[in-house]
Amino acid sequence: MKILLSSFFCVSLLVSGSAMAQNGENGHVQANAATIRGEQDVPPPVSPQAKVDRAQLQREADELTLLAQSVRSDMQQVAKGVFPHELNQKLKRIEKLSKRLRADLGQ
Repeated sequence: MKILLSSFFCVSLLVSGSAMAQNGENGHVQANAATIRGEQDVPPPVSPQAKVDRAQLQREADELTLLAQSVRSDMQQVAKGVFPHELNQKLKRIEKLSKRLRADLGQ
């Protein structure tokens, strides 16, 4: 009698456990589907684009042109063995201007 009662108890636990597992999995599926639907309803973030000041871009491009021309004459002096002290600063400024122009035009 004890064996029969314990067997019945084990079988009922297995049946109720598998039913609970199926409900639990179904609950996860429903929760995942709700999350996906919720994410689809959310609009993509709007990134504010800064207005490009065309006059400023033109001034920077003009400065870049002048610097590049002056570097050419400085390089002629370097070929003669004279190193202009402003050459390094000019090259850094050229790099900075070109990076800024690329970033502004890439918007």
